[in-house]
Amino acid sequence: MSNIERFKITHNVDMMTIDRRTHKIKMRKRFHNVLTTVGLRKMAELLMHEYTDAAFSIIAIGTNSTNASSADTELGTLYSDEVATMEYEETYNAVFSHEFSFTENVSIWETGIFDSHGNMLNHAISDEELEVDSETTLMVEIVINVASA
Repeated sequence: MSNIERFKITHNVDMMTIDRRTHKIKMRKRFHNVLTTVGLRKMAELLMHEYTDAAFSIIAIGTNSTNASSADTELGTLYSDEVATMEYEETYNAVFSHEFSFTENVSIWETGIFDSHGNMLNHAISDEELEVDSETTLMVEIVINVASA
């Protein structure tokens, strides 16, 4: 009987509203999110070199508060999407982040990571809206950790 090592994928989201003038955090929400079926399939294809044409490099935010599902393929209501800053941390973390700016009052509830073809890796919904405006930025940081179970 072979000894098969198991691994797990954990994922967390930090969303922080930041005062543009003082650079102080006004509100911080940390929560888990859902890896989508498409995202899991793309990760498996990546391991098999079948998915090599597009990295997951875009963070999107939206205004819909409907619960996230693994079957999701897009945000409920897209507000903005931007290229993420991406880095690898030695503890097997892939970190995706972006600081969004606004010109109007908006209530942000959701976020996700996408590739350039629109494939969604994850979908996260906050349990509370994050109110932003022209005086506030929104820092989104999504950490995907792959480690032994």
